[in-house]
Amino acid sequence: MPETYIEFIEAPPAPSGKTRRWLVQAKEGGRLGAISWYAPWRCYAFFPIAETVYEHRCLRDIGAFCAQRSVEHRETRTTRIPTRAPQPSQGHDSV
Repeated sequence: MPETYIEFIEAPPAPSGKTRRWLVQAKEGGRLGAISWYAPWRCYAFFPIAETVYEHRCLRDIGAFCAQRSVEHRETRTTRIPTRAPQPSQGHDSV
């Protein structure tokens, strides 16, 4: 029995260029859906094609994939660029 029945294929990035996307398909062929960033939940989510059916191992694999990619996304975005550089002091130095 195969360990998993699905595979994740990286797709072109989202139009914004800020997040990644993947197609989810059965190893035997046939597209099942896609994984992309879902801003309201602030994580990657699975968007299945209508009337597709999944068993527990596929659901587990999809969930684990989404969780791992969400963690990776957060790790790459932890350092933020300051909105403006600190300004030098404009007052006179006191002695």
